[in-house]
Amino acid sequence: MQYPDTPFINNFNSRLITGLNEDNCDIRISNEQYEKTLKWLGSPPKITSYRVNTLKTNSEEVLARIQKHISEVLGSSFQVKVEIPAIIPNVVIIHSYFKEGFDRYDKEIIVDVDCAAAVLRGAHVYAPGVLAMMSGTKIDDSVSIYADSKKEMQERDAKDLRR
Repeated sequence: MQYPDTPFINNFNSRLITGLNEDNCDIRISNEQYEKTLKWLGSPPKITSYRVNTLKTNSEEVLARIQKHISEVLGSSFQVKVEIPAIIPNVVIIHSYFKEGFDRYDKEIIVDVDCAAAVLRGAHVYAPGVLAMMSGTKIDDSVSIYADSKKEMQERDAKDLRR
C-alpha cells in the first residue's frame, strides 16, 4: 500500500508484522486500524487552544482579535467557531474548519517534517522547509503539499514529483 496521498515511490509497507515475540505482545492491531491511524496522523487537529496570559490581556480581547484576524484572512462569510470554555476562562479555543478530503493542485511541493507539522496547524510554507518544488511555482500559487516523513527525498525525486 502506498502511504495516503504521497508522491514518493510505492514502497511503503503498511502490513503489520505480527508474531514477533508473541509472549510479550498483548495488543493486536488490525491493518484497518493501522490505516485509520495513518490517515488520522496526516490530518489537522479538530481544535487549537490558546492559553491567555491574564496579566497582560483578557480572554475576551484575545477572542475578538482572533475573530477579526479570521475574518480578514478567510472573509466575513466564512464562519469559524471560536469560544472561551466556561470551565477554563483563561483559554480560547478555535475549532477546525478542515473538511474531509482536499483539493489537489497541479503544482506540488515536498517539505520536511517540521514544515509539514506547521502546515497542518495552519502555517504558510516558507523556504527553509521546502525540499523540492515544481518549476514555475510562484508566491500565492495554490499547491499540493507532501511531507518527506521518512527522509527519502533525493535529487532524482525533485526532477519528477509525479510518479
